[in-house]
Amino acid sequence: MAPMGHTDPFRLLLLASIVVTSSCASGGSSGNAGTLRLAGDLDAGVGQVVAAGAGCGLRLVDARKDAAGRSAAVVLLDGASNPGPENALVAIRLESGAEGVTVAYEAHPLAEYGMRPPDLRIGVDGTGCSCIGAARQDGGVRYSRGLAMGNVVRATRCLREALGSPAAP
Repeated sequence: MAPMGHTDPFRLLLLASIVVTSSCASGGSSGNAGTLRLAGDLDAGVGQVVAAGAGCGLRLVDARKDAAGRSAAVVLLDGASNPGPENALVAIRLESGAEGVTVAYEAHPLAEYGMRPPDLRIGVDGTGCSCIGAARQDGGVRYSRGLAMGNVVRATRCLREALGSPAAP
């Protein structure tokens, strides 16, 4: 795993604004977002998330931990070797507490981020399409919303199940 560097709370807060949990009080989750709890400390939680992501075909794009060591942010990308607008990008926020690590995740198609994963060091979402092979002659990009949402649901389901949480209803 790549070392996590120091970042200020503002930058982590900026990424956290991307990660909006949609879980209800009963613990359910939508198809692209949710929360779960892991046993252990923050470093172990980050390791579990990265390993689970790798098992789901999600590559680690970036990871940062706050200076106090109480929270971390992880960005995973589906199809990172040849990213396209339909690939799933999963933003994850981990918070350590007395009862373990709370993991909040949310996934969206890479197209919603302007084809570039968020950069946790500078807190930007990125702009512009860097996807090779997807551009049309008229300057647009081929995009299938159905395929994109299918990839998002598949990525979050796999990640959730790999972390030991049951599938969403």
